[in-house]
Amino acid sequence: SHANTYEWFMDNGSLQTTNSANYTIENATGGILHPVIKLVATNDFCHDTVIKTLNAYPHLVPNFTLDKTLDCNPMTVNITNASTGGTLVYNWIFGDGTFGTNAGSFSHVYNNLTKDSVHYTLQLKATNGAGCSDTHDSVITVLPFVDASFTADKLSDCSPSTFQITNTSQSKAFSIYNWTHGGSGTPNNNSFSLSYINQTNAPVPDTIILTNSNGTAACNVKDTVIVTINPEITAHFDFGDDTICHNAPITFTNRSC
Repeated sequence: SHANTYEWFMDNGSLQTTNSANYTIENATGGILHPVIKLVATNDFCHDTVIKTLNAYPHLVPNFTLDKTLDCNPMTVNITNASTGGTLVYNWIFGDGTFGTNAGSFSHVYNNLTKDSVHYTLQLKATNGAGCSDTHDSVITVLPFVDASFTADKLSDCSPSTFQITNTSQSKAFSIYNWTHGGSGTPNNNSFSLSYINQTNAPVPDTIILTNSNGTAACNVKDTVIVTINPEITAHFDFGDDTICHNAPITFTNRSC
């Protein structure tokens, strides 16, 4: 360079007289700023001026809010994009192998079919027109998988009756189940039978309840089946001598109960 002095006139009114200048441009607005920088180069005989305009993009802050960060399976999370910094391009990494580009509010479903809590890292990457980018993330926890379902081989029967109960829960291999019933039998996690006797004159219902207590009280689930035990019937009758003559009358007395 043939100049020996330099004057840098910054957009904020500051002046620098060094060979090279440093200037930090802050943009807290929602749009693009256009700061003007002027350099005056001088030697003992001449001077020259150059003016350049920059494009300063807004301060980029990727952000989002979640309605929950811990819940049972399946877990639906409502996500609100709260990023600031003007017009941005969004890339979501949900942490479960899926991706998105949503700009506003939306929901995402997380699943956990295991016996342990699963932690997903949700990350948002926001990029502006200048290629500037930043990320924001949050951890989402899906509690252990629990379910409860079972079948009875019939819903009603006459006393004495036996009902075959089958646990059809998907998580029965690693869950602890509680059974509530009014019959006789020893429940387990697979199949078993319940026996009933009804010596009344009316049908008697029994509510069988299966509760999955997988160690996470917040996610306990249950299934219910109502069976009906109809009154026990014993057919019986009496009569006189079982040896009778031809054309002799005989009386039968119904003793059924």
